[in-house]
Amino acid sequence: MDGSQRHRLVAVPLVSRDVAPVTAGREAPDVAPGVIVALLIGELAYQRRLNAITCRIVEHAIAMWRRHPSAILVCEAEPMRWLAEQAGVPSTRLLTALPQPKGHTTRLLAEWLRDNRPRLPGRPWWIVTHDLHASRATRLLARCGLDIRAVGVSAPFDSSDADWKLRSARRFRVYNLAAGLYCRSRGWL
Repeated sequence: MDGSQRHRLVAVPLVSRDVAPVTAGREAPDVAPGVIVALLIGELAYQRRLNAITCRIVEHAIAMWRRHPSAILVCEAEPMRWLAEQAGVPSTRLLTALPQPKGHTTRLLAEWLRDNRPRLPGRPWWIVTHDLHASRATRLLARCGLDIRAVGVSAPFDSSDADWKLRSARRFRVYNLAAGLYCRSRGWL
């Protein structure tokens, strides 16, 4: 991912209907997306509520959707959709890819997007995920035949996160490397 694809989010409370816009610096390309996909970071089974990283990803996806309200906002998980609805995204512009309470993986999301491509609007499609996840996520989606641009969100890790891999950037890098090797061994990358 080159520097033109990196974006930063100003942290604001999600209960506000005025989700902060992307900060100055690198703005998203001015091409209106057909679909904006917010990726879950971590596993729902470990979370009583969404972790801060995923909340930032949803906030960023909402800010992008507000600039392009004709797009469909796809949330990977049901709690993410709920946050988007609370922030004012109409249910007619929202989809939940994986409504089940556990078993979320980028690979399952990629397969869902591939299988539902005919009912989703045209290009471009943007995925919103953590900076450290963007490269692997984009490669997985490309292997499913999807042409998607990654929008990386820089968000801090929390040493008390219930999901071990989200307690530090170092742990997430190790996890991401292992996940990439596993995906490669399965032929997914």
